[in-house]
Amino acid sequence: MKTMDGEAVLRTMAEWVREGVPFVVATVIGSRGSSPRKVGAKMLVAADGRLEGTVGGGAVESRVIERARRLLEDPEVLRFEWDLGSEEAGGMACGGRMEFLLEPFGVHPRCVIFGAGHVGAALQGILGTLGFDRVVVDRREELLRGDRLAGAATIPGDPEVLAREMPLGPRDLCVIVNPTHQDDLGVLRALLGRKVAYIGLMASRRKKAEIWGILATEGVDAGLLDRVHCPVGLDIGAETPAEIAVAIAAEIIATLRGATPHGA
Repeated sequence: MKTMDGEAVLRTMAEWVREGVPFVVATVIGSRGSSPRKVGAKMLVAADGRLEGTVGGGAVESRVIERARRLLEDPEVLRFEWDLGSEEAGGMACGGRMEFLLEPFGVHPRCVIFGAGHVGAALQGILGTLGFDRVVVDRREELLRGDRLAGAATIPGDPEVLAREMPLGPRDLCVIVNPTHQDDLGVLRALLGRKVAYIGLMASRRKKAEIWGILATEGVDAGLLDRVHCPVGLDIGAETPAEIAVAIAAEIIATLRGATPHGA
């Protein structure tokens, strides 16, 4: 893998930012004894698998890449040091120690919206202005076409199957606003078994009681249902699809910030 000078790093970073590709910058910030790269060496690790630059090659670089990819799922700035002769670093014969700083860039929260109707379309638009990545899932392919979902990724198909099978991680937020009771139940059933940051279901209190009752008879643990925000959104007296979308977006932000809204 080729080394990169400062200008090449900046050019590649700018290119990936324009493309909207999240990435991690790994920098050697400390080097003692014999080590393959010195302070200032950089490597870029992109979410789409691309790698640019090097921080030394071999087992130590593999471990840096592994940590960088974890940060793309759960971002934080990470600083750590390795003894190159240690088993964890692959027992490199050169010995020495290296210290690294890993910084994620362009990693945005992602909201997966099940339902491309009026509320789903309004919600994805609002979240787009807030810097969220959005995915909209619906079996009605005609609703996924055109400009009403501009900026969002769209996936046609059975929402329950997709909720069960699509890649979801601990930072993903999921909102269920399907047009049918059956799809809502199926998606919720599928999401309850997955480790996501937020699950919200648009439902009246009567509909919630009915769905909770069905899931209880299926043996679903009540603790799992306690995770679900239902009725979804903060209680602001919302009536129109746009107002409901504002309420949902506000609750999502409160969840991400660890805030407890007044009256919650």
